[in-house]
Amino acid sequence: MRLLTILHLRLRSLFRAAQVEGDLDEELRYHLGRLVDENISAGMSREAARLAAQRSMGGVEQRKEECTCAE
Repeated sequence: MRLLTILHLRLRSLFRAAQVEGDLDEELRYHLGRLVDENISAGMSREAARLAAQRSMGGVEQRKEECTCAE
């Protein structure tokens, strides 16, 4: 079953690259936003929370590359 899932995801990535890229951007923005919200709840200013969230993710572009290379 796992092999079928992997095959499906790879074919989707191949034939719908723009959609996959958009989905990945949306997913990463969501996670970054959640980290920012958590940092604000912990008492940080919005700017400090955003910077801390970016640091903890290690860079959005790096995460995107990891996700696309793992496929």
